[in-house]
Amino acid sequence: MKTLAWTIVAIVFSSGILWAQLGGRVENANEVLTLGSLAESLVSVDVDIASQRQALDDASTEAERSSLYEDLQALREKRRKLINDFSSVATGIELTEFENSEGHRFDLAKELNELLEPIVRELKDVTEQPRVIEELRNAVRTEERRLATANEALSKIQEIEPSIQVDATRARLMALQEEWEGRASDARNRLSVLRHQLDDMEAKQQSVFDAGTSALTAFFRSRGRNLFLTITTFFGVFFLLRFLQRYVERVGPVAKRKERTPFAARLLHVAFHVFTFVGALASAMIVLYASGDWVLMGLAIIMIAGLVLAAKNALPRFLEQARLVLNLGEVREGERLIFDGIPWKVERLSFYTTLTNPELTGGLVRLPLRQLGNLISRPIAEGELWFPCRAGDWVLLSDDTRGRVLTQTPEMVHLVLLGGTKVSYPTADFLSLSPKNLSANFRLKSVFGIDYQYQAIATTEVPSKLWKKLMTELVKVIDREHIIDIKVEFKQAGASSLDYEIIADIDGAVASKYEMLSRALQRISVDACNENGWEIPFTQMTVHHKRSQDIETATSRP
Repeated sequence: MKTLAWTIVAIVFSSGILWAQLGGRVENANEVLTLGSLAESLVSVDVDIASQRQALDDASTEAERSSLYEDLQALREKRRKLINDFSSVATGIELTEFENSEGHRFDLAKELNELLEPIVRELKDVTEQPRVIEELRNAVRTEERRLATANEALSKIQEIEPSIQVDATRARLMALQEEWEGRASDARNRLSVLRHQLDDMEAKQQSVFDAGTSALTAFFRSRGRNLFLTITTFFGVFFLLRFLQRYVERVGPVAKRKERTPFAARLLHVAFHVFTFVGALASAMIVLYASGDWVLMGLAIIMIAGLVLAAKNALPRFLEQARLVLNLGEVREGERLIFDGIPWKVERLSFYTTLTNPELTGGLVRLPLRQLGNLISRPIAEGELWFPCRAGDWVLLSDDTRGRVLTQTPEMVHLVLLGGTKVSYPTADFLSLSPKNLSANFRLKSVFGIDYQYQAIATTEVPSKLWKKLMTELVKVIDREHIIDIKVEFKQAGASSLDYEIIADIDGAVASKYEMLSRALQRISVDACNENGWEIPFTQMTVHHKRSQDIETATSRP
């Protein structure tokens, strides 16, 4: 059994060696046959060159010599290619790297012609039938003109022929007539052929709809598939790289940092954005290259060249935006800026910047970089307010509107007034009215005056009794805990009264009673005057002024 196994192994091993040798021999045999064929071709070309040289020496005219010389040059070029092929097959090495390329120069026009040639050829193929028909129509018109000219010439000859008496002249005229008859016959024959070709082409011509359908069908059978694969590859690679970038930024070590994003991470962010576009574009070009579709490849190169030329004008703007993304511009991450009249925090600075305001409902805005060009940010101060109020707060505006905030968004602030009336302000206009937040405690001021006859007690007894009356009566309107402080101070000796200023600091929890409390201060002051018998004077300035007018009027009477 072992002997049989060793025998099989030996047979297999010997067969492998024999096969390798035969394979090498077959390969060598093919090379020998190829070299023999090339050698025979070289001998044949040498014979042709020798024959062409002899014909060139025997040529009698310059035109013939020129034609033979061109043929001789073509044979020499063919011989040179055969020699290079013989050397390449015999050695397995291409000779191009040993050829002298110093004389080769870059020709932009030639390179562009080679690039655009497939596109132009494709366009010519698409418009071939209409072009051929138009060429045939032009040729028919040309031959018709020639035939008409020949007939006109023959008519003229026939007209003057009877008047010719000299035989030599008549013979010359007959010869001329034969010449024009030949021209007319050629034009007539040519016209017949062209009309036949034109009728045949017009019969085969498709309608616009059929031609368009055929063109689209042919396109999607060949280039449509390549175009679809190219577009799919571009967007697939683009969105894949964008997904990877966002994933890394979301779960990577930079995402866990609470402080500002480091400069190195920002630089990588910008570089990856550029790489995403370039990588997607390169992938699409690789698909076109692999498919061998040089028409679409040429169109893609033209498109890329157009993008490069357009990017030249947009380069300053791109550099400015790159400076912003790198956190080196006027707007920086983590700082405060004013946009549309509203304060915002630059939460995230990127190609789409995120602005936030924690006091606004829906207080998140995403802005493209181009809208940050005219903005300036600054560091945030400790304890800085982001909005003067919140939903539910009572506010007093500079136009004397007082209401409770229902909602406040980046666009609108909605208030409800006492009685249920609702008003809305654009957020920027709302801020321009300098809102006072009454819910954060507020102060009421009221001025009250008594007659001068109480001058002796004006700074002692009157303020004390008025203060007690105010404290006693205000607790009937609001709870005592909502009264922060009440002051009654002598303000001034007015023109007709001794004036006092009542200052009441009230808790913001009762901001809805702002106007009622303002009226209550005056009411309680009047009640205090009634209890203590203090007389409230009339305004004397008007009376004095009237008396002066009466005196002036009496003086001016005759």
